[in-house]
Amino acid sequence: MLAITGFELRIPAPFSRSAFGSFNEGYIAHLQALGLEVDGLMPAARTNVAPAEDAVTEPSVHAFTYTAPSTRDRTAFVLAGVAEEHPGDVASMLESIVRQLTGRLAEIGRSWEDATAIQLYGLEDMQGLLVDRVLKRLRHGVVQGIYWYPSLPPIDDLKLEIDLRSAGTQLVLPV
Repeated sequence: MLAITGFELRIPAPFSRSAFGSFNEGYIAHLQALGLEVDGLMPAARTNVAPAEDAVTEPSVHAFTYTAPSTRDRTAFVLAGVAEEHPGDVASMLESIVRQLTGRLAEIGRSWEDATAIQLYGLEDMQGLLVDRVLKRLRHGVVQGIYWYPSLPPIDDLKLEIDLRSAGTQLVLPV
């Protein structure tokens, strides 16, 4: 059985909180029109960021994730992008994001070690903190590292966002 599990969107610039709410209304209406609502919920994860360079001119789908039959031993998952709960120094923002993602992983019976891809969106200098706060949680996943996209979260007062997934196959098409 095939099913959409996540979207990665790119926007021209971060929104104000009220403009983001308006954007979400249109986004949800579009997903509903496509028949992607399940029991009144939108089950597809979403990451929505504004690239710092080569920005898009309008909101666009950058990538999507879907399920397919597999003989893989591990459960696949996609966790939507999480931004910091409160602005602050990079260490406290990372800790906030890691805490939220750790909670979401626990809800689905998974851990950081199960991730096959971690994506970071931000412009802050944080390499040492990433190793200490994120990569050390992964053990074998350290080999895969973190994908960094110099981008900003979708709301103009946020600085960092991280999403993660566990996928059996990743297909990248040329643009």
